[in-house]
Amino acid sequence: MGFLSYGIMFRGTDALFAVALLPVPSFVDWAVTTFRDRRGYNIVRTVTGALLGSGYGLGLALLLFESSLTVLGIGLVYGIIAFSSILSSW
Repeated sequence: MGFLSYGIMFRGTDALFAVALLPVPSFVDWAVTTFRDRRGYNIVRTVTGALLGSGYGLGLALLLFESSLTVLGIGLVYGIIAFSSILSSW
């Protein structure tokens, strides 16, 4: 969906905001179920996973078609946050 939405729904800075914000719900869902005694629900995982995939697809389209290096920076920040979160969950 994200790859397909390139050029239709998001342009310029809006697309970068979408790439930065669409993965947030899946990270929050993962953090809540990992660090608290809470159970995950399939519908929540499905919706947050769709948002995550859309963000990845849109980021890939921006990287391929516009050579937007800002997308790499956003990915690097998310990678650092994910890595440190995984280490702290052990």
